[in-house]
Amino acid sequence: MKSKLFILLFAICFLFVLSCETPYEPDTSKYPIEYVVEGFVELANQDVPTFVFISRTIPFYDRIDPERIAESFVRNAEVNVTVDDGNTVALTEVCLDEIDPALAEIIRESLLTTGVFSDFCIYIDLADQIEKRPGSKYDLEITAGSDVLTATTTIPDTVPVNRLFHERPAGNTGNNLYDFGLEFTDPINQVDYYRVLTGVNSLPLYSNNNSVFDDVFFDGQTFSFPIPRPVYPGEDFSVDSIGLYTLGDTVQLKWMTMDYDHYEFWSSLEFDSNNGGPFASYTRANSNINGGLGIWGGYSAFYYNYIIEE
Repeated sequence: MKSKLFILLFAICFLFVLSCETPYEPDTSKYPIEYVVEGFVELANQDVPTFVFISRTIPFYDRIDPERIAESFVRNAEVNVTVDDGNTVALTEVCLDEIDPALAEIIRESLLTTGVFSDFCIYIDLADQIEKRPGSKYDLEITAGSDVLTATTTIPDTVPVNRLFHERPAGNTGNNLYDFGLEFTDPINQVDYYRVLTGVNSLPLYSNNNSVFDDVFFDGQTFSFPIPRPVYPGEDFSVDSIGLYTLGDTVQLKWMTMDYDHYEFWSSLEFDSNNGGPFASYTRANSNINGGLGIWGGYSAFYYNYIIEE
């Protein structure tokens, strides 16, 4: 009898506590609308134009759809890039839904953009006037109305891949499944920061939130490691084949070196993406943009194609 009474009293107290709870509403006043910059200057073995996206943050309770994203882009800004030799280049504003469709498609392909982000406004070095050199410094200045945003990045020395390889994975897997990886030689007695992206067949380059790393454990060594196949949003996959490539796959690889600030941006962004769960804390991505959020980053990059074959 006493145990039943205790359970009844506990249930009443629990319902009373629930009735007294106040719904949680985030305090958005601490986070005013800010500029967001995403721009890259890339020295690569294929032509990649220097470009900058400029947008504004979307309020917490606003809808997020292609129309709202299009509205967030900043128009009519002045965007200049100055190289350490004193040469300044003004980037050209281009909105893809306002130009010739053939030119728009060329820009999409060169920037590897698809889906909801296929129509956007961008500031771009259309004439490829910016000279990209290892060790050079690149200053970005954006003037939007009365607001001025600045940032600086560098292009590190190139570190090419020694070889790409595929091999049968350990364990009991299907006959047509393979690991894919690369080998490279890290420069000795200097800190290096790397990023790697892969794409499969006609799918775009992608990462699985583990795309950046430094050389703290293998400075100056020849080092090889596997690169898991990316899992694309909405893609069906099997637990037995996750991270593995299929015989006949064409793998596109983008292999990059970057400076510390650029590395810190991607590292903090991926930490936040991996730090999920109901008790995870919010992580604000590191930024090198003075006056806003985001990244102005230099890359030294190599693009490779590789076929998984017998």
